[in-house]
Amino acid sequence: MSNFIAKKPTIYGLVLATSLFWTACKDKTEPKADILGKWNVIETTGTYTRSGSAPVTDRETFQRGEFTIDFRANGTLIVDDEEDDPEPWRRISETQIEIDDQEYDIRELTSSTLVFGYEESFSDNGVIAREGETYRLER
Repeated sequence: MSNFIAKKPTIYGLVLATSLFWTACKDKTEPKADILGKWNVIETTGTYTRSGSAPVTDRETFQRGEFTIDFRANGTLIVDDEEDDPEPWRRISETQIEIDDQEYDIRELTSSTLVFGYEESFSDNGVIAREGETYRLER
């Protein structure tokens, strides 16, 4: 048997394995969604935790249209249609945005859902504490 024929199963196996790997690695999420535009804030969650204490959570829910955020291409963000009080925002990366000097991690972004938030650790009178906020928006 020639070396070429003996190597055929190995080559075919490698091609098949590569093909399966490529298919498995393809992004199965929706196409890249854009943050720009008006969103309805559906829920906000704030958390605060001090070492050795139970977390304190404050969750608020909103009806569609009750609380809105409009991310504009000019780098301003309008809350509840208050055009005279814009806030600065920018997209830092695919996974982060900055609003008014606060960096947020984008936790979910599709054409209809945006979830972003932050968590910070700090010392509160010598005790380690964590606080964070999460925002769930929908179109």
